[in-house]
Amino acid sequence: NLRSLVLAGINLTEIPDNALVGLDNLESISFYDNRFVRVPHVAIQKATNLKFLDLNKNPINRIRRGDFSNMLHLKELGINNMPELISIDSLAVDNLPDLRKIEATNNPRLSYIHPNAFYRLPKLESLMLNSNALSALYRSTIESLPNLKEVSIHSNPIRCDCVIRWINMNKTNIRFMEPESLFCVDPPEFQGQNVRQIHFREMMEICLPLIAPESFPSTLDIKTGSHISLHCRATAEPEPEIYWITPLGHKLLPNTISNKYYIHSEGTLDIRDVTQKESGLYTCIATNLVGADLKSIMIKVDGSFPQDSNGALNIKIKDIKSNSVLVSWKASSKILKSSVRWTAFLKAENSQAAQSARIPSDIKVYNLTHLNPSTEYKICIDIPTIYSQSKKQCVNVTTKGLDLAMKGYEKNNTIGFIACLGALLGIISVIYLYSCISREMNYDIGHSYLKNYVKKQSFSLNELYPPLISLWDMDKGKSTAMEVKATVIGVPTNMS
Repeated sequence: NLRSLVLAGINLTEIPDNALVGLDNLESISFYDNRFVRVPHVAIQKATNLKFLDLNKNPINRIRRGDFSNMLHLKELGINNMPELISIDSLAVDNLPDLRKIEATNNPRLSYIHPNAFYRLPKLESLMLNSNALSALYRSTIESLPNLKEVSIHSNPIRCDCVIRWINMNKTNIRFMEPESLFCVDPPEFQGQNVRQIHFREMMEICLPLIAPESFPSTLDIKTGSHISLHCRATAEPEPEIYWITPLGHKLLPNTISNKYYIHSEGTLDIRDVTQKESGLYTCIATNLVGADLKSIMIKVDGSFPQDSNGALNIKIKDIKSNSVLVSWKASSKILKSSVRWTAFLKAENSQAAQSARIPSDIKVYNLTHLNPSTEYKICIDIPTIYSQSKKQCVNVTTKGLDLAMKGYEKNNTIGFIACLGALLGIISVIYLYSCISREMNYDIGHSYLKNYVKKQSFSLNELYPPLISLWDMDKGKSTAMEVKATVIGVPTNMS
C-alpha cells in the first residue's frame, strides 16, 4: 500500500535494479539531494504506477537516451538544481503518454537540449527551462510537443541568432513565462535587448556553431588509471557535426571506438585507463556549412603537463600558382594550439602582409591567396604552444608568372584534343572496316543500313571541339615564365 517514498539527503549513489519491484501502488518518489551521477532508469521504470518523480539536486551530468521512457503513468518530472548537468540528449524523455510537466531549472551548466530530447509526449503542457546556461532552444523541440501551452526559458544567456529566431515568427500560440526577463547576450548588436522585441528578420537564418563555455574546463588534472568523460555540445543551424582531436593530432569521429577512446554520437569523449601517454591538449570541433567553433582542454596526469619534445617545425610548399601558394607543415610537439599566423614579405617592395587563421589542429595545410604573379615572397609559419612560446620557420617562394600558367593551360588542352582526335579516328576506322566486310559478304541490307547510320551520325569537327580548335589560332609569342624556387631558411628561436 506504499504510495509515497522519500529518500532524501542520505548520500545515495545508486539503487538496485529491482529495488522498487512489487510496489504497485507507489505514486511518488523523491531522491532529492543525493549523489546519483546517472539516472537509475532501470529501477524507476519498474515502479509501474509512478506519477511524480523528483531527482532534484543530484550531480547527474547527462540525461541520456532512454533515461525517462516508457513510464505510462508519470505526470510530473523534476530535474532541478543539478550542479553538473550539461545536456539533455536525444530521446532522453520518450514515450511518457501521461506526462504533463517537466521542470529542469537552476542547472548552472545545462547548456544543451537536443532537438529530439522530448519525444512522444502527447499531453505535455508545461516546460520549465529557466535559469540554466542555455543559449538557445531548437524550434523542432517545441514542435514535437503538440499539447504544449507554456514554456519558461528566461534567465538564460540567449544568443539571438538563427536557432532562436522562431520565437518571434508568430507561428506559435505558446505562452512564454516572464518574457520581461528574456534577454540577448549575443551577438553584440543585440546584447541587452529583450528577445521578444527583435524582429525575426533581423536574425540570420543560418549561423556558426557555438560550443558552450560550460561544456568542460580548460585544464583538468587526473590520476593514472582514471576514466574521464568530456562533454562537448554545440548549437547552430544547420545542426553541427562534432569531432575531437587528440594530442597527437588524430581525428576521432562520433561512434569511434579504440583501446583508449570512445566518441558518443552526442559529442562526449570517453578516455579509459588514462596514462601519461594520454596527457596533452584535446580539442573539440563543431562544424557546419557556415563555419566551425572549437574548444580545447589540457589534460594533466598526476599533476604534470606532458613534456614538449622540442621537435622542429617542418614546412613544405605543396603547390605554387600565380596568385596563391599552398603551404603544409609538420610539428612533432603534441601540445600545439589550433592557431596559425603567417606573414608574406614582398622582398622587392620591402613590405609585408600578415594574416592569422584559427583552424582545427588536425589540419596541417593552408592556402595563401591574393598574391602577385612572378613575385618573390618570404612566407613564415608561426605556431604557438601552450607554454606561450612559438615554433617558427620560413621559406622563400617565387610565384608563377601568368604566361607559365597560360602555357600549362595550352599544353593540357592540346593533350586533351589529341586524345579525343585519336579516339575519333579509331571509331571511324572500325566503322570503315565493318563496311568493307559487309560489302565482301554481300550483305546489302546491312550495308545500306550502316551507310544510312553513318550518314545520320556525321558531324563537323568544329561542332564537337570549337574550344580546342580555337587554341590553334592563339598567339604563340609569349615570354618565358620564371622558374619556381623554394628554399628553407632556418630561423633563430628568439626571433619574434
